[in-house]
Amino acid sequence: MVRRTHHALLSAAIALALLCVAAGCGSASGDAPPSPRRVLDMSYGVAGKVAFTDGVSSIALAPDGSAFVASSFTGIFYRVDAMGAMTGPQILPVVGYGLVADKDGNAYAAFQNTVFKFNAAGPDSGYADSGMALAYTPPPGVGAVISSLVPLPEGSLYVIIRQSQDPLFWDALVIVKLGPDGRPVASFGEGGRVTHHLASMTSLVFGAVDSAGNLYVSFWNGDGRDARMNLAKFGRDGQLVSGFGSGGVWSGTRTRCAAWAPAIDSAGFVWLPGECTDASGAFGEVLVKLDSNGQPVAGFGKDGYLDGFYGTLQDKSGESIAQRMVIAPDGTMYVSGYAVLAGCVVYRVVALDPQGNRIASFGTDGTLLGGRLAALDAANRLYVVSRTSSCGSGQTRDVLSRYL
Repeated sequence: MVRRTHHALLSAAIALALLCVAAGCGSASGDAPPSPRRVLDMSYGVAGKVAFTDGVSSIALAPDGSAFVASSFTGIFYRVDAMGAMTGPQILPVVGYGLVADKDGNAYAAFQNTVFKFNAAGPDSGYADSGMALAYTPPPGVGAVISSLVPLPEGSLYVIIRQSQDPLFWDALVIVKLGPDGRPVASFGEGGRVTHHLASMTSLVFGAVDSAGNLYVSFWNGDGRDARMNLAKFGRDGQLVSGFGSGGVWSGTRTRCAAWAPAIDSAGFVWLPGECTDASGAFGEVLVKLDSNGQPVAGFGKDGYLDGFYGTLQDKSGESIAQRMVIAPDGTMYVSGYAVLAGCVVYRVVALDPQGNRIASFGTDGTLLGGRLAALDAANRLYVVSRTSSCGSGQTRDVLSRYL
């Protein structure tokens, strides 16, 4: 589950306002309240879809519904306009460790320790050095790589970097703040960066910001039986917020778990998808709900942990993971991840209400099979990247669809 050998498969799924009511929910299988049914937008692309000839590893949406799409397998980068017309491809060294869009419709992508910025016309030549900003240079003999990018409303960008002298563990977390021009923000930390030595990280790390500009970074530490989900909260100065969790870090009470990308709703609750072992020792999807102080919300799931919301999985032969989520204004949560069924990876996007019940009117019993990535634009339209090739075919064919 939490082995480093897992990262090659799992990192390919990385990309891409809610009033949440804390209510009891011991199971995700109960009847969900009605919600507007999502329908395919037939005006988008060709019959509601945009097809790609290679695998999509990440997607970022601009407010107007135009999309930036990247493939970490081929280095191909596309832009899809709001009607589904595709421009590109461009061959660029971008990967799925970070692809995000800001409020102005610009996109940022990461490769190793460099950040690329794109506007509607292509690379932004005014960003640092000809559209590329070297975010960080590690000390000699130290490995470092960008794991996540998080844009801020004022046009700045948090760059989250893992650093290590040990090939098995990431022993430091580096946060760099770049200004709108791609240069380090000198007033942030020391020369635009802060470094934190957290518990040994054996994972990718992901970030999100709340409305106040606080940064949340998820990771898991340990390996095997002692692995736990963790979430750190940093203020705008880059320092840990001591009132969150314990000394600024929430650490899960359950072992053999892995944390993925967090999301924050408008009420200040923090949602953390991932995976944990169940009573039988099998790995299963999990969703954790924390309050603004980093405490599990006891009325959600069981002690703040919701298990088994994918429903009954036939022929399950391996683990099931929740990796990423987006939250619609009506409180609907779209959680993306995968399960291993009959030896094959089966991707899915699941729609949940604020109590964690599947919304049956979405897809089939609340599930869109094949969905790998989900995103919402400013008009609350849902975009889903789905994999169309069959397991074992050796082919990777992804389709981007838009739902109203």
